Amino acid sequence: QQLHGINPERAQELSVVMGMESSWGTDVNAKGNPFQLKGSMKEMAQKKGVDIGNMKAVSEFYTTQVDSMTEDFGKYKLEGDVQFLAQKGKTVNVFQMMSEHGLDENMTKYLTWQQGRGGMLDIITASKSGKIGRGTINNMLSNVHNWQEKKMQDILDEDTKNKTGQNRRLVSMFLKFQKQNAEKKGYKFKPNHEAHGRD
Repeated sequence: QQLHGINPERAQELSVVMGMESSWGTDVNAKGNPFQLKGSMKEMAQKKGVDIGNMKAVSEFYTTQVDSMTEDFGKYKLEGDVQFLAQKGKTVNVFQMMSEHGLDENMTKYLTWQQGRGGMLDIITASKSGKIGRGTINNMLSNVHNWQEKKMQDILDEDTKNKTGQNRRLVSMFLKFQKQNAEKKGYKFKPNHEAHGRD
C-alpha cells in the first residue's frame, strides 16, 4: 500500500526490492535503510542528498538508477569476445535472456541493482558462454542464503576440465535461487511474454 501510494506505476517493481532487501521492513539490519544501500551506491545517494531512510526518496533514487543501468538491455551490444565467443558487437536482449530463466523485467532490474550493471551482464552472458569473473562469482555467493551458497560452492569444488559448463550450471542455479527467494517473499512474476523488455 505504501509503495503504491509512492509510485503506483512501479509499485510491483519496488515491492521486489523491499521484500528482498528488508523483508518488508522487518529486517533489523535495514532499519533506517529499507533498500540496504551499501558502498558506492550509498555514497552516490548521499552525495545527491537522498535521505536513504525516506521511502519516497529512496524509491525515486532506485528507479532512476536501475533505469539508467538497464537502459540498453533491450538491445545490448556485446562489448567483448569473452561475453560471447567471437560475437563482439552482436546485439542481445538481456530481458529476454533473463526470461528464459523465469525472471521478469522487474527482477532483472533488481538483480542489476544487487550485482551492479557489470555483474548482471557478466552473469547473464555467462549463462550462454560459461565465461565469468571471479569477482562476480563472489558477489553471487554473498547474495544467497547459506544453504544455497553451499550448493553453489559444491559446483565450484567439482574437479572438472569443463569449466565453462561448470560456470553455466553455477549461473543457472544462482538465478533459480533468486527466483525462489523472491517468490517466498510474495513476489509474483509476470508471464514470460510480458518480460521481454523494450526495443
